[in-house]
Amino acid sequence: MKRLILGILIAGSLLVGSGQAAFAAQTDNFTITKFDAEYLLGRDGENRSTLAATWRITANFPPNQNHGIAPIFVRNYDGHSTSFSIKSVTDERGASLKHSWNGNELRIGDKDTYVRGEKTYIIKFTQRDVTKHYKDTGRDEFYWDVIGNEWRVSMENVRVSMKLDRSLQAAQRGELFCYVGRYGSTKRCDVSGDKGETVTNVRRLNRREGITMAVGFNSGTFAEYQESLVERLIKIWAMVQIPASILAVILMIWCSWRYRRLFGRKNELKPIPPEYLPPNQASVLASAYILKKYDALMVKGSAKVAQMLDLAVRHYIKLYEMKKTSFFRPVQYEIEIVKDLKELRSEECEIVSDMFGSSMPNPGQRLNLKKLQNSISYAARTRDDD
Repeated sequence: MKRLILGILIAGSLLVGSGQAAFAAQTDNFTITKFDAEYLLGRDGENRSTLAATWRITANFPPNQNHGIAPIFVRNYDGHSTSFSIKSVTDERGASLKHSWNGNELRIGDKDTYVRGEKTYIIKFTQRDVTKHYKDTGRDEFYWDVIGNEWRVSMENVRVSMKLDRSLQAAQRGELFCYVGRYGSTKRCDVSGDKGETVTNVRRLNRREGITMAVGFNSGTFAEYQESLVERLIKIWAMVQIPASILAVILMIWCSWRYRRLFGRKNELKPIPPEYLPPNQASVLASAYILKKYDALMVKGSAKVAQMLDLAVRHYIKLYEMKKTSFFRPVQYEIEIVKDLKELRSEECEIVSDMFGSSMPNPGQRLNLKKLQNSISYAARTRDDD
C-alpha cells in the first residue's frame, strides 16, 4: 500500500513538473510584430543628461498562454542610478494597464487574465545621467541599449528614432553609430537622418538580440553624475547597517547570556557542596577526636588548623598574612588575640596557650607562627595533645 501511494505521489509530481515546464515555455511563444522606440536626449538646468522615451510595442499572442509582456529596462548606468521614472503604461486607446516591478523587469498585464491576438502597449518613461565622459576619447558619449537585449521573444519591424535637443546638436562630434545583435555585437545597422534626428530600421531580431546606439559630444557637454541627498542618506544608512548589525548580534548574545545567568536554572543545577557546622556542645577538636575514633579515614587535614579557623570565625583571634609565599619561603601568618579567651572550652584554651606559652594570652597579644616551627618547648607542650 505504501509503495502504491509513493508511486502515485511521484507520478503526480512528474506531471505537475512537466506541466509547469510546458507553461513556462508557452508563455514566451508570442511574437512582437512591431516595436517603435522614440528617444529624446537633452540636458537639464544643471547640464546633466536627460532621456525621454516612448515605446510602442505590438505583440501577437496565442490564446490562453500569456498574461502580457515583461520588458527589462536599464535603470542603473556606470554604477549609479538613472532616476528612472515611468510616466505612463497604456494601450493604443490610452487606457491604463496594470503593471508592477520585479527587479528591472516591468510586468505589464493582469495575472488573472490571459491576452490573445494583437495587443499594443505604450510605455513612456524618463531617465537622467545617461552619458559618460571617456578619457581615452576625450569626449562625452551616449552609449545605450535602446530596446534592451534580454527579450525572450523574437521581434519584427523594429524602428528606433534618436532625437537630440537643439542645445546638443552643435556639440555633437562625429556621426551616430548603431549596432545590432546579441550583447557585445559589433555588427553595424543602417541609420538615416541628420544630427537632429537619426532613425534605424531592423526587419527582424531573434531572441536576446537588441540594438545599441552611440553618439559622441564635446568634453564638458554634460555635467557628471551627482548623488542626491536621498541617495547619500541611503548609502550612509547602508554603511551604518553593517556595524549596527554586528553590534546588535553581540548585544543579543550578551543579553541572552545575562538573562540565563539571572533567571535561568544554570546555578540551580550546579552540585551543592555539603557544609557542616560543629555541634553546639562540642569544639572542633573534640568533634575531630570522636570522628577519628569512629573512622580515621574520615578526618582529613589538621584538626588544630580547623580549630584556629573556627576561633577566627567566632572573632576570638585574627589571622594576618605577613609574607606571601615564594619560591624560597612559605607563607607566614601572625595571630592576634582579639577578646578574652576565658569563655572558651578547656581544649580550645589549651591549643592557644600552648602557642603563646604556659600562661593564657591577653587581648592584643600577637604571635608570629614562624617561631613555632622549630620550637622545642612548643613541641613539649603539645606532646600530650591527642
